[in-house]
Amino acid sequence: MEEFTVEEVTGFQVEIIRASGVEEDRGLEGRLLNPGNLDFVIAVGNHIPDPFERAAFMLHGIATGHPFREISGSRFCSQLSY
Repeated sequence: MEEFTVEEVTGFQVEIIRASGVEEDRGLEGRLLNPGNLDFVIAVGNHIPDPFERAAFMLHGIATGHPFREISGSRFCSQLSY
């Protein structure tokens, strides 16, 4: 199973923010609020073999850990990782 990287997930967040059209999120693409939270979610998530459990863990970790500067970016990124 493919392993995610911090750079890859941050890239997803950048793409999502740019495509969303939410004006208040402009300029915050790729800016991390809690980098350790994202590192943790990716490091642990990459070791979960079941794809559904992995998706659930990563969704929960990104949505509740708020690793990105704005709340909507964390929510959108967690939706994409599913």
